Amino acid sequence: MNKKIISTICGIIFIVAGATCSILYAVGDSSKPRWLIIIGAGIICAILAQVGSIQREEDQTKKHKKLISWICSSISMISVFIFLILLIIMKINNSWIAVFVGGVISAIVYMIDNARKEEKK
Repeated sequence: MNKKIISTICGIIFIVAGATCSILYAVGDSSKPRWLIIIGAGIICAILAQVGSIQREEDQTKKHKKLISWICSSISMISVFIFLILLIIMKINNSWIAVFVGGVISAIVYMIDNARKEEKK
């Protein structure tokens, strides 16, 4: 995907997220953290932007590095989002465990990729 398409998709995502958030605040209970919708939209756009960058990369070594970085960063962003939901909406005290698990999964992905690269050499 080219940058223009990704920018357009992200713009649409933010417009829909902002409108949804605004409408929910206007007609619903304003004490609920509807702003998490905007955070979710931001994460989706960040992931899409990274995918576009990977697809445009010509050098296979750089493309692979970007792919592994994308996987690890996506896991991290999603785990932080889950942490926010668990802490703010569900009021779970140990919600930090979601970030910890995301970090462990990212480390495992990175280590498996490194082992695979070493095996090829």
